Amino acid sequence: MLGAAVTGVFGTLKQKLFPGTSVLAPAPFFGIDVDGLEAKGLNARLGLKYLASSQLTLAAVYSPKTKLDFDGGTLRSNQSAAGLGVVTYRDARIDGFALPQEASVGAAWRQPADRLLISAKLAWLNWNDALNDQTLRASDPAGPAAAASITRVSPLNWKDQYVLALGVAYRPGRTTYYGGLNFANNPVPSDTLTPLLSPAIARKHATLGFSHPITNTYRISGGALYVFPNKVTYSNPALQPLLGPSSEERIEYYGVNVMLSRAW
Repeated sequence: MLGAAVTGVFGTLKQKLFPGTSVLAPAPFFGIDVDGLEAKGLNARLGLKYLASSQLTLAAVYSPKTKLDFDGGTLRSNQSAAGLGVVTYRDARIDGFALPQEASVGAAWRQPADRLLISAKLAWLNWNDALNDQTLRASDPAGPAAAASITRVSPLNWKDQYVLALGVAYRPGRTTYYGGLNFANNPVPSDTLTPLLSPAIARKHATLGFSHPITNTYRISGGALYVFPNKVTYSNPALQPLLGPSSEERIEYYGVNVMLSRAW
């Protein structure tokens, strides 16, 4: 079985990088606060499913890179150290973002009585081609004494990421219970790590969930997500004057959701 889908992608972006900091020495640094950025794009996915047996299903999915350039925003630059205060630039954009090219293969085995389902997926995300450099540009300042434009290029140089996902669904009665584990490598090099993209350093997470029919048309579902702790020591030379040589980025996350759905 072969299938394809095209999805519209819309994103908003805000960035703050030490907006209260403004120094001229030993190296000039003006904190920034960027708001109102938006990007639009189209993402395509091609999928293949093969029923190897009544119990075993194999599948593969491919998606090309989707470029996302954010524009239409404003930037506030803290130039207090230069005697200009906080300068607003009324035209800001950030180029260099993209959803990565992705390819994945998976398999699912279902017990004959449909009470147990076990699945596994291996995915490749081509971040190496998607996030190389991030370029921030701002122009049209509100004050005539400020520089006419700001351009800041931040190297990212992300590495490809490989993700192994394992899942299970068990239905002993009317309620179905779900569980999952994800394992991945960290695609962010420590020498280009910034606080603006820190969630990507997560490497492992676990999920638990359930789904229960209340009536023939209504169903309640819920889930919990836990991202295991991970930390990386900064070696980004652009941030060491501010963060020092031994600063760390750490991530840990808990999330819970509940959904009520109706079928017609």
